[in-house]
Amino acid sequence: MALDIERVHRTFSTLVERRMPWESLWRDTARYYMPTSMHWMTGGGNRQAIHRGHQVFDDTPSWAANRFASAMLGMVMNPAQKWLEFELYTEHTKLSMAGRIWLTQLRDYVLSILQAPDVGFYDAYHEHLLDYGIFGEACMLIDKNPETGLPRFTPFPLEQTYIGMGAKRTPDTVFRKYEMTAQDIQDFFAANGEKLPDCVQGKLDAKQYAQKFAVIHGVFPRKHGIAFGFADKKPWASVYYLEATKEVLRESGFDFFPFSCPRFMLFASEDHGQGPGTMTLSNVKTMNAIIKTNMRADQRAAAPPYLAQRRGWIKQLNFTPDHINYYDGFDMDKALIPIGNDGKPQAGREWVQMYQDQIKRAFYLDRLMAQEKKAEVKEVEVLTNEDERMRDLVPQLSRLHSESISTVILNLVHYCMEDMPEPPPELAAQGIKLRYLSPLARAQRLLEVSNANRVLQQSIIPLGQINPDALKTVDMYKMTNWILDQSSFPSEVRVSEEEFQAQKAAEQQKVELAQGLQAAQGAAQVAKDFSTAQKNAPNAMGGFM
Repeated sequence: MALDIERVHRTFSTLVERRMPWESLWRDTARYYMPTSMHWMTGGGNRQAIHRGHQVFDDTPSWAANRFASAMLGMVMNPAQKWLEFELYTEHTKLSMAGRIWLTQLRDYVLSILQAPDVGFYDAYHEHLLDYGIFGEACMLIDKNPETGLPRFTPFPLEQTYIGMGAKRTPDTVFRKYEMTAQDIQDFFAANGEKLPDCVQGKLDAKQYAQKFAVIHGVFPRKHGIAFGFADKKPWASVYYLEATKEVLRESGFDFFPFSCPRFMLFASEDHGQGPGTMTLSNVKTMNAIIKTNMRADQRAAAPPYLAQRRGWIKQLNFTPDHINYYDGFDMDKALIPIGNDGKPQAGREWVQMYQDQIKRAFYLDRLMAQEKKAEVKEVEVLTNEDERMRDLVPQLSRLHSESISTVILNLVHYCMEDMPEPPPELAAQGIKLRYLSPLARAQRLLEVSNANRVLQQSIIPLGQINPDALKTVDMYKMTNWILDQSSFPSEVRVSEEEFQAQKAAEQQKVELAQGLQAAQGAAQVAKDFSTAQKNAPNAMGGFM
C-alpha cells in the first residue's frame, strides 16, 4: 500500500497539538537547568540574538542534573561490570554448556560494542539521561552507521521531538522536526539515489546552498509489516518529508522500534513524563530570586547609594578610595548620608541553602552519590544501603528498563547477530530474553553465595566429621555450579555435566582397575609363596627324619 503522506502529517500535527501545553513548562525548566543550551530559549526564533544564562544566579540545578545523569548511568549500566545477561523465554528448558557459551559470547559482544569508541554509547546515554532527569522524558535514535557498519546512538533534542503512545501507553511513534540546508539534504538523501524535490534542486542550481528547509522525520507502526523484509515493508515505517510541500525525501523502515523514550514519572491519564527538574522549578525560581536580592543587598553594603544636598559640592562625587571630594559650605555632618545599606541578608542565605538541599534530594543525590567511606563497613550494611537506594527508585528504574534499556539491547542484539556464529540447534528456534542485573540483584546473589558458604563451613562440614552421612545431603557438583551461576563465572572454562560424569566414571574405572591389579598381584604373591613353601617342604621333612 502506498504511503499516505497527508495522513502521516495529520498524525504529526496531532502530536504537536497535544504537546503544546507542556512547552512553556519545558522552556522555563530549560532556562534554569540548561542556561547555555541552544534549545528552548526562543521558541524557534533567532537563536543568535539571545543572551543565554543571564537570568541564572546559581548553578546547583544544572550541577544536580549532571550528577544525577552520571550516577544513574553508573548504577544501571556500569562499564566496569557485566551488567547484562541473556536467558531463554522457556525457563524449563535446560541449556547445554554449548548454549550457555554462545549466550555468554553474545553478551560479551554486545557489551564490547557498547564500549567501542566509534559507537560512543555511554556519552550519548549520558546526554539522554540529562533530558530524562530534567524534563522527565527523553528520546534517542538507535540505528546503524552506514560509514562504519556499527550501531549508532543519536539523542534528539526534546524541543524537536514529538512522541506518541500506543494502546498500552508505551511510546511507539516518534516525529522529529528540524532544519536542513539544501546542501545537507543533497548530501544526506541524494547519496543513496533519492530524487530531490524541485524546490530543493532549484536552490542548489541557483547556488543557494545555505537555504534552509523544515524536514520532518517520522517513525510509526506500519500495519501488516513484515519483520526482516524489504525496507518499505518493515513493521515500523520511517519517512522523511518536507513540511512545506509534503514531498517525501526517503521511505524505509525498521524491524524493531528504534527509539529509547524513557519517562521518569507519569501522572494518571497523562502521556508526557515529569522529572525532578520540572517538579523543582518553583524552588529554583525562588532560590534565584533570593540570591539576586542578596547580591543587590551585598552590593549596596559595599557601595551604597548616598543622599547628598542639592548644593555644596564643587565637582561630581568620586567614590574612589582615598580620593578627596571638596565641599563649599557648612554642615559637613549632613553633607553626604549613605542610605539603604542596613539590611541583614543572612536569613536569605539560609533559605538558599534549604532550596539547594531540596533540589539535590529531588534528584536523589542523597542516595545516588557515594557517602563518606567508613573505616569498616559490614556486608549487611552495604546491602541495606543498596536496598534503600533501589527501593526509592523502583518505579523509575522499572520504567527505564522497559522503555529504554530493553529497547537498546533488543536493537543491539539484532545488529550483533549478523556477526555472531550460528547458534546451537537448541537456541535456533528459541526466543532470547534479556535479564538485566541491577546492583541490588547482583548484591543479593553474592550475599546468597556468602550465606551458603558460611552454612557449609560452620555447620555441614563439622557435622560431617562426626557423621559422614551429613556430607551426603549436599550435592557438591550442583553446589559448585550454583555458585558459579550466581557469580556469573565464564562458561568457557566450566565443565559440563556430561564431561563431569565422564571424568568421574573414568576415575572410578581407574580405581577399580588399580584395585583389581593390586588384588591380582596379591594373589600372585600368595601363589608364589605357597609354591615356594611346597618346594621347601620335603627338605624340611628330610632334615627332621
